[in-house]
Amino acid sequence: MTGPAVFIDLSLEDQAQELRKYFKKLGAEISEEKSPKGIEDDLHKIIGVCDVCFKDGDANQIDGILNSIVSIMVSINLDRGENIVLAFCEKMTKAPETVLAKVCLQSLWRLFNNLDPASPLKYHVYYHLVQVAKQVDQVREVFTSVDSLRLQFAQCPPSTEQLQKLYRLLHEVLKDTNSEMAAKVMIELLGTYTEENASCAREDAMKCIVTALADPNTFLLDPLLSLKPVRFLEGELIHDLLSVFVSEKLPSYLQFYKNHKEFVTSQGLNHEQNMKKMRLLSFMKLAESNPEMSFEMLQQELQIGENEVEPFILEVLKTKLVRARMDQANRKVHISSTMHRTFGRAQWQQLRDLLHSWKNNLSTIRDGISQIEIVHKTKGAISHLCAKCQIPSYLVRKPSAAVSCETATDPIKAATGVKSIPDLLNLFGDSPPPTPRLSKDSTPTSTPPTPEKSLNNSGPVPDVRQVQVVIGAKDKRLVEEGHQSPLVRRRWRALSRLSETSSEKEATSRIAVSMAEDILLEGSSPDRLVRAAAVLERAIK
Repeated sequence: MTGPAVFIDLSLEDQAQELRKYFKKLGAEISEEKSPKGIEDDLHKIIGVCDVCFKDGDANQIDGILNSIVSIMVSINLDRGENIVLAFCEKMTKAPETVLAKVCLQSLWRLFNNLDPASPLKYHVYYHLVQVAKQVDQVREVFTSVDSLRLQFAQCPPSTEQLQKLYRLLHEVLKDTNSEMAAKVMIELLGTYTEENASCAREDAMKCIVTALADPNTFLLDPLLSLKPVRFLEGELIHDLLSVFVSEKLPSYLQFYKNHKEFVTSQGLNHEQNMKKMRLLSFMKLAESNPEMSFEMLQQELQIGENEVEPFILEVLKTKLVRARMDQANRKVHISSTMHRTFGRAQWQQLRDLLHSWKNNLSTIRDGISQIEIVHKTKGAISHLCAKCQIPSYLVRKPSAAVSCETATDPIKAATGVKSIPDLLNLFGDSPPPTPRLSKDSTPTSTPPTPEKSLNNSGPVPDVRQVQVVIGAKDKRLVEEGHQSPLVRRRWRALSRLSETSSEKEATSRIAVSMAEDILLEGSSPDRLVRAAAVLERAIK
């Protein structure tokens, strides 16, 4: 349908004479001789009888004849040829059969594409293109959107009156097959009116409202209220009905229908379809202020039966206007998000606050990523670890220790030389609370330990679990109360890992390593590296 016109290797006058002879042979009232007035007069007379070729019935033959006429039309100066183009377009709309109408559609499309992009005649060709496309159910081939339509006429924009006429035609041919697109076209039509001539668009405004209300896929009707022709209808029943669909809920519509039943019917609106749409709109309204709704609430607000709730929710989710999760066990609906039926100043403010929140969250994420990068750089400074005991090799007591730990019974002790929990805890300058001496068969109690029996005292080394209970309980309380001592935090994290160890000596060594690494993770400055090294060095000694 988008193919170019075919140009015959004959002069335009000879082509016109051949066409005269062909149509004369088919019985058309036309002379076989050329017109003395020139090619424009020849073309005018040929177009006047060109519909006689429809009697032939051969679609390919007719396509060739019409293509010859198009070739002559685009080859001559059509500055004053508006009548010729209009006459040809009118003939193309009178094809008696669908097959021939498709041939005419192709001829009009060739003419439209081969005219000068700035030619004002393109409007007339396109207008008739839409008419013929309607006859063969191919409107989608010639019209896809309002934006594409604007691009086609970018170099030759039609007048306001012509554009209004074209929009009305598009609305007429689309309303039965694509109601959503028809509504958009009608909104564009109403947008062409001004304050001065808005009163002249009363009929168009009413058509626009009725089309939008009847469309089962159009739910956001708020933009209609801002159109000048629609505002001109304020106070009339059609405007009141639109207002109900824009912002009210189901009970308001039922009251309007009860009072103006005949008016609703006279506009061609179906009451049952209106009820279905109002239930969806009412659900959206409820979802704006209720993040959680029970099935009983929906039954009452939407006036539906118990068995209709779940199918209704599924229908709502299909529209993608609301994102929600249905909890069938608890008979509730959890709302994630919903489209607002109206979008005014309050909604703009809410959107602004949401965007600011996103901006702040992104800044937090960016800061977090920066901290992670610092941690990775810090870990790079201690990346050389002993293969078995996982202690930084440069902190090992002797160069041979990392090798000896491969075969040692306690590899961490072999690497660090740390012997006991009391020695380790004393390295950090904050003596732990005293703990009672407990036998293997006894269990910790809430009795406060005596000061003289601390981990610093000589005597048997307490069991690892005793240390975790006594010291861990204190440090956990300090952490929960917001204690800011890095020592307390490090020690609590280290002691919390004791449950993963199988021996006191292994736990002692791991605590030393954990505390040193925690110092490094707080920063990668040389001072912290020295501090970490000192911790393990003292443990080694």
